[in-house]
Amino acid sequence: VDVDGYPGGGIYDFTNAPAQPGSGGIYNNDTAAYPGGGYIGIRATGKIVMNGALRADGSPNYYKDDRGSPGSGGAIFIICNTFSVGADAKLSAHGGSAGYSYGGTAAGGGRIAVWYGKNVSGPNLDLLLSNPDNIPHSLISRVAIATNYAGFLGAVDVTGGIQAQPLTTTPPGLPNGGDGTKVFLTILDPKGTIILLR
Repeated sequence: VDVDGYPGGGIYDFTNAPAQPGSGGIYNNDTAAYPGGGYIGIRATGKIVMNGALRADGSPNYYKDDRGSPGSGGAIFIICNTFSVGADAKLSAHGGSAGYSYGGTAAGGGRIAVWYGKNVSGPNLDLLLSNPDNIPHSLISRVAIATNYAGFLGAVDVTGGIQAQPLTTTPPGLPNGGDGTKVFLTILDPKGTIILLR
């Protein structure tokens, strides 16, 4: 929290399947300050081609005389068969930055998750969505989770907000907002059984 006790928006929600927007910052008397990032959900049965930007960033506070704190990053959740992304594309759920130490602490980053592949459908998809941060036993050997994948040429930003007066200054200030999470999830083909006859 800052010197007046106004914390920036926090980090929460499912990591594998985010479903909520970012939290807003706090102003005097616990009233809302700067809003958190929104929620973007896209579900496609085929291919998604992306060359622009999807943003669910938290609102910053750069005003010297405004003591409200910034909002945390929101959420982006994409489900598709194929995700084709150009080099200029960007997924962003950045936490709001704080311009002055007495203007609220920097906020946390948001959640970004992309589920892709032909096996992310039907009963498999239903199972994953029923408990997204707890992979079902029947799929645990087939689910692959990473922070990126080869077909994604763009940028992903879930970093927390920047504090104007970081801990390295003298006198020490306040920490930057914590980073959010990014998840790329797919379901591999089931392994077959090999029978050798001699």
